[in-house]
Amino acid sequence: MHGAFFISLYYTYFMFKIAPTKVFSVIFFILLVSGLYTASFVYVNANTPRVLGESVKKYPTTFWQHQCVDTMKYSRDTARAWKGRELELDALIAKQMDAIVELGANCVSLGTPYNEEFVPFVGKWVTAARARNLHVWFRGNLSEFEGWFSYPRLTNLGDHHAKIYSYVTSNPELFQEGDIFTPSPESENRILSSGWGNANTTALKNFLVESFNNCQRAFGYVAKPVQCGYFSSNGDVASKVMDKPTLSKVGNISVIDHYVKDAARMETDIKNLNSKFGAFVFLGEFGAPIPDINGALTEDQQDKLITSFLDVFYRNRKIIRGLNYWTLTGGSTALYNNDLTTHVKAADSIKKYFKPAQLVGSVTENKKPVVGVSVKVDGVQVAVTDGNGSYSLLLLEGSYVYTVGGNGYTSKTFSGSVKIGERVNQAVELNKIK
Repeated sequence: MHGAFFISLYYTYFMFKIAPTKVFSVIFFILLVSGLYTASFVYVNANTPRVLGESVKKYPTTFWQHQCVDTMKYSRDTARAWKGRELELDALIAKQMDAIVELGANCVSLGTPYNEEFVPFVGKWVTAARARNLHVWFRGNLSEFEGWFSYPRLTNLGDHHAKIYSYVTSNPELFQEGDIFTPSPESENRILSSGWGNANTTALKNFLVESFNNCQRAFGYVAKPVQCGYFSSNGDVASKVMDKPTLSKVGNISVIDHYVKDAARMETDIKNLNSKFGAFVFLGEFGAPIPDINGALTEDQQDKLITSFLDVFYRNRKIIRGLNYWTLTGGSTALYNNDLTTHVKAADSIKKYFKPAQLVGSVTENKKPVVGVSVKVDGVQVAVTDGNGSYSLLLLEGSYVYTVGGNGYTSKTFSGSVKIGERVNQAVELNKIK
């Protein structure tokens, strides 16, 4: 500091021929202001209170990054049914979004086609989602890809990319950071419709790569950090047609629309996909009952089956990026009746997994943070204290037992019970093992 002062004095005098006494006064004033600013900055930061158990690290509050509920039965299938009934549509969308939030979802899946005629319609859904802090998974397609709403089918699949690019770049207001955009879900419905021969499977894989790259370019152009890809397919296509090189070029996430008879099959398929590709798995669609697969189920049987699926997802949450329940209302798997006045028991089970309790705390020794000690539930490490001595873990509703300690420190065990969505704070004081 003193050296810098005299150097400044020397150069100011000889370069500008200012009297040393004046130079001294100017530089002293500058140093004084700088010192006061630094002191005030240190004081403010040193005295900013930290909430016990909070950390500079942002901890997750959900088991899965994306917890979505699908609205295709209305956001796609009825897209032309509301002319002159806009207020009624607004009310319906609001009810559906409120129900999705109540379930603990952080994302809504919209199946609205990517055609300009439907932009005002999908805009209503997007606006309602934003008002409730929900991300959007755009799971529509061009109507002409499969001939929805009497659109003539595309004769050249290359036109799909140009039209998707135009749709994204012409409507950037629909999208925001954290959204997902899938240019073409279940593309096999069109490309493999004439068989699974080598020419068709190669065409499918090439189409997905080109579609992913096109999507990236479109969102790069409008400067929106939206996640592209998440090309869902049925489980057989994912396991028998997709390969590791292709998956690595389209986001490296294996997304499956998967309906199976029981939880054992679900778990086997998820583990096999993760093992085959070394990639996260995303349940692009799951739900029950599908009559052809599960038969007709009572409400209790539906709840039992869906809960068994959720148990599988929970056990394998480290390899599962997200879930999308199909569907909120409409169809055999619906969680709510059509006017959303009642819901089935399975809705409460989904809420249990989508809205876990959060247990946070800080670990100290003589009021100083303890870094690197383990937090174990049922003997399995689920967290480690960070640089602030803080930890966080997510728990399903019910009773719990967990232990904090290790890394040269004594251990303490805690037990209790938590409710859905509850936040509990537990401070821990440990001692070093002598």
